Amino acid sequence: MMKLLKKNRSAGRLLPLTAGMAALVMLVSASVPASAARSQTAYNQVGIRTFGVQRVAAGENWTAANGQKVPASITYTDATGGKTYYLPLGELGALLDAETAWNAQAGSVEIAPVDNSLTLDNVIVGKTSSLPEPDLVLTPEYGKRVGGVEEIDPAKAPFIKDDTHRTRTYCRDVRMQGSLTQFPSICADLYPQGGRYMVFSVTNNGDTEVYSRVCRDVTISNGSNESFTETAVPPGKTLVRVFRLAEDAHPLQRELSYGVRTPLDVKHPDSDVTVSLMHYYGVPEEMDL
Repeated sequence: MMKLLKKNRSAGRLLPLTAGMAALVMLVSASVPASAARSQTAYNQVGIRTFGVQRVAAGENWTAANGQKVPASITYTDATGGKTYYLPLGELGALLDAETAWNAQAGSVEIAPVDNSLTLDNVIVGKTSSLPEPDLVLTPEYGKRVGGVEEIDPAKAPFIKDDTHRTRTYCRDVRMQGSLTQFPSICADLYPQGGRYMVFSVTNNGDTEVYSRVCRDVTISNGSNESFTETAVPPGKTLVRVFRLAEDAHPLQRELSYGVRTPLDVKHPDSDVTVSLMHYYGVPEEMDL
């Protein structure tokens, strides 16, 4: 049904869901024994819409993450003519931005599986961090997409220099100092009504590099996230990053977390950064006020 990331957990072993498991979710109606007289099943009779958008049309199969095509829906009709609709769990997870997996030890499908690596001991300063030491990357990966948002080259966003078509300022020239491994992040929804562009800038006023970290939390999960390239900001430098909302962005996949991380060595001097986060329309043609 879908191929999912393998995860080892102390509470059980989570494995990919496969088409053979037939892990389904009942959406409508009450259950009726499968052996009921004259009951029947049919495939792909109904389409699927979320947030007013047609995601799967009637008659279409669904393509799982491993490329396998499976029924996008199953219609069960009982002896009285009552209908119940089923969706593959992997498909439902993709439609609702939910993390799913198969727990072989528990013999259960997991929705939002527990991440046992996120314990108190490994997030306290001075102990092993749940975030790995980042590579010293100085340039973001332009064109990378996370959820419904793509990072683009600031040179392709001239409105930044002009400061035109700005619709919201989440913060501007805010100075933060501290020795913790991560400053409080700013969560912001890149909603279309406010424009398609978010601009995040970090100026390093300190003596050691810091890291610009932008990620997206999976909506239904236990802390899982997808990250853009974590990018270093050397002392005395400013890094400007521009994120553009895709035309086909899912409403659940457009909120990002914008933050700054310092080196993990607790003996380094206090970090000192200035950050700004602003929301823009890119060009007048995109404005619909």
